[in-house]
Amino acid sequence: MDVTEESVCIYGTIIMSWIDEILTWNPADHGGIQEVSPPSEMLWRPNIAFSRNPSVCNDRNSKVVDMVTLSNDGTVNFLVHGYIGALCNVDVKMFPFDHHACGVRFFDHTKSMKEIVLQTQDHLAKHEISYPHAEWIVHDIASSMDASPMPGNRSNIAVYGCMFKVSRRPGFIIIHNIIPAGFVILLSLFVPFIPPDTGERLSYAITTYLATVFMTVSFYENIPNNSLCFTLMSYDLVIYYAISSLSLIWSIAVVCLSRQSSEKMKIPNFIINRVQKIKNDSTNYVGISEISLKTVEQEADKTEEIFPQKYDKTSDKSLIGWYEASRYLDKMFFIFTLTCYTFLIGWNVLVISVDEFNACKPVHTQ
Repeated sequence: MDVTEESVCIYGTIIMSWIDEILTWNPADHGGIQEVSPPSEMLWRPNIAFSRNPSVCNDRNSKVVDMVTLSNDGTVNFLVHGYIGALCNVDVKMFPFDHHACGVRFFDHTKSMKEIVLQTQDHLAKHEISYPHAEWIVHDIASSMDASPMPGNRSNIAVYGCMFKVSRRPGFIIIHNIIPAGFVILLSLFVPFIPPDTGERLSYAITTYLATVFMTVSFYENIPNNSLCFTLMSYDLVIYYAISSLSLIWSIAVVCLSRQSSEKMKIPNFIINRVQKIKNDSTNYVGISEISLKTVEQEADKTEEIFPQKYDKTSDKSLIGWYEASRYLDKMFFIFTLTCYTFLIGWNVLVISVDEFNACKPVHTQ
């Protein structure tokens, strides 16, 4: 399957059958022979051609092998084996859950419908594959009969169309791209939980950002090159890349804000009110013992002695510094990113489910 060329190379067998009243014999006069296999050049054959894209099968052995069997009642069975480049209506929007409608049209451009009549046998249209393809699935084969004008508008020729669907097997992309991307997203969500007064905050944010870049590159190596219809995954990667970039910028801003003094830079009142409310709610919780609380206060005093006036942590529980404000803003940013990812995943699941439901409908031929 070549998405850029909008075609697929398939290997199949074309079975044609007709009756030639001249080529009949009595088996009793010829040793009981009822069927022979003469060279195909010795018999009349319809000049069947088909619409195709030959460039997609250039890297394969495109030699066509034919076989003819002739019965004593004049029935001729003509079998052609080989690769055929079928044209496709490519739709990569739902990659890697994409489905493409493909088809081949057979016709004899030298004979009109009055001279040669094509009759289809739908029950013979099969897609038995001895060795299933590792990336694509062929299904929903259908056929149709149509008429097309001959050159010069003299008459119409019979055209037989064979339509089928080609669907991608998404297992490789899911295991090697989508699931690792989910773990990277999960790691990036925990960036706001790292306190800004630790040196690991920026290191962790930069590491998850670089993981996002590597993941994006690995995705773009598998996404089809098609500018007529962008994939849904392309938009997802752009949004995820924007959120990851915003997370890195946010970490740098929060680290800088946590070092600011509330006397030099005033904290907005709505932030002070929210942080104060959270503090009041936490003081009403009796789950922390007095011994543990004293231990925490002693450790905090030691930290202040080692790093004096580094962060705006106020000793008065009633006052709010930029460090406390930055921790509150980190919580809000976590809720924002979690909401964005949840909406993005839910939207993708909904769109893909609707597309899979529509893909179950049979192919309509013209």
